[in-house]
Amino acid sequence: KELTQDAFLCWSINWINEGENGPLYEYAKAILDLFLGVDKKEKYYDVQVYRQYEKIDVLVMFKDDNGSSHALIIEDKTNTLEHGEQLKRYTEKRK
Repeated sequence: KELTQDAFLCWSINWINEGENGPLYEYAKAILDLFLGVDKKEKYYDVQVYRQYEKIDVLVMFKDDNGSSHALIIEDKTNTLEHGEQLKRYTEKRK
């Protein structure tokens, strides 16, 4: 269930690495844009997608047009809520 959803998200987002001519590039970019909302980028570079990385369900690392590095943390909740200050711990761990 949750692991299947995580795998699907990783597979979907990873299509961005096929480049703008890739068959599902626009799909992958739309997913990242939706997750990032007002912080979405015109283009994403060096995208790395990790599943179950240090207890993070899905971690997406990428760079923007300026070469700045960013991390998108996706916690896939099916029947639970955030607990134990998960996002705070993940953010502190990446610093």
